[in-house]
Amino acid sequence: MPAPPPPVVIPQPDTQPQPDPPAQNELERPRRWVKTKPNVHGVYKVYANRPTHDPDKSVKLEQLCETDELLPFDSTAPAEPKKPWYFPFKNPTIAHMIIQENLGPNGNTHAGTDAIAEMILLDDFERKDLIGFSSKRENDRLDRLIDTPPGEPPNGWKRGTVKLKLPCVGHCTPEDDAPEIEINNIIYRPLIDTLREALQSPAFEDFHLTPYELRWDPNHDAREPDDDMDDTTMELDEHGLPPLPAGHLQLYGEVYTSPRMLKAHEAFNKLPPSNKERVRVPYMFFSDATHLASFGNASIWPLYTYFGNFSKYLRAKPTHNLANHQAYFPSVRSFVCLSFYVVT
Repeated sequence: MPAPPPPVVIPQPDTQPQPDPPAQNELERPRRWVKTKPNVHGVYKVYANRPTHDPDKSVKLEQLCETDELLPFDSTAPAEPKKPWYFPFKNPTIAHMIIQENLGPNGNTHAGTDAIAEMILLDDFERKDLIGFSSKRENDRLDRLIDTPPGEPPNGWKRGTVKLKLPCVGHCTPEDDAPEIEINNIIYRPLIDTLREALQSPAFEDFHLTPYELRWDPNHDAREPDDDMDDTTMELDEHGLPPLPAGHLQLYGEVYTSPRMLKAHEAFNKLPPSNKERVRVPYMFFSDATHLASFGNASIWPLYTYFGNFSKYLRAKPTHNLANHQAYFPSVRSFVCLSFYVVT
């Protein structure tokens, strides 16, 4: 007779609680950082995330050095203003006359006479434009221009007022008890307007949206292919970048390659997801008094704004027009402060 079938075993439910699945933020974060190939010198970049715009790809040799041995190239500097070069004068002839009067050599000297002759021979110098010419009227036109804020709507120049605490030399006074002086007629532009202008101009081609760490491999041989495979499981640093390989060096030189910029950019990962790109824009301010002419005492105290997303080599080139006029400060003379103390 056949053997009886084995008894059926009914599995009993597990009474032990099962561990909860790992939370979404505890799962292994996918690799986001990107490393470029080393150049012939062994220098490469490491991004915390894939960049959407790399200005270095469009850099030409002519932008890095200036020499007569290189062929000319089409500059990507912002477009020239729409106003003619002789603004605020009516025509080039009057502009040449005022330039010769204020900036040229003395007309009573041989050099001055030669300069006047060269001016008359210019192609855009027309004698008929001098009918009714008045040197005083044209110089007054320049003086009125000084009081006019540079730029017109939609540049959005505004006028504001600030209050400053006055120091009292030789007396220790709490800051809350220090007298205040009100400074009026400060001409300025909102910071966001300056940024919008920079991002919408042709200069955006040189604007770095994503910071990166610049590294150097001294032993890199450009004749051998780079077969090194990066370990995707390595622990990332506080900037979201892999650790620096042994023997490699980190290079410093730009704002967008600095540790502080990388740390600020990595903080975006703690924000809720967005379908729009987030960009850190470091503002850089500079201010100093400027003498407006080689004669008289006409002066102005401007505030300039630079953006650290541009290379320092481009910011230092006047032809790239990367210095933005941000504000103009009125002068506060010492006798004003002194009289304020006497009255109070």
